[in-house]
Amino acid sequence: MIDRPTRFKVWRPEKAHAVARMEFRGSAHDRGYDSKWSRLSEAYRRKNPFCEECDRWGDDAVTADLVDHILPVRDFPLSRLSWGNLQSLCNHCHGIKGQMEAFARERGKLRDLTIWVKNPEMRPRQFQRPR
Repeated sequence: MIDRPTRFKVWRPEKAHAVARMEFRGSAHDRGYDSKWSRLSEAYRRKNPFCEECDRWGDDAVTADLVDHILPVRDFPLSRLSWGNLQSLCNHCHGIKGQMEAFARERGKLRDLTIWVKNPEMRPRQFQRPR
């Protein structure tokens, strides 16, 4: 028999960081994404199949990838299943909305998200599209 070196997995810190972050956030169910949310988000996407943010900027027929809470669930848990707190977004617009949410959280202006989402011209300059 030929002696072979033992196999081992290389430790990758980026994976360890991702795992630790997921443990901190909790599971999707722990964060409120249960069967009620699944039914509500599916119904909302059936009614609003296109990205609402792209539509606000005049980009027609961009298919929505997910349903987003305008006011974050972790800060406003009572609005978790409120139809008026939802919007259909593509992945690109969801990323931008996440940055806007972080900006609002840092400055204590989370309640302004509703205004910023519905009225793009009212947003801080870095979240407005160039004309």
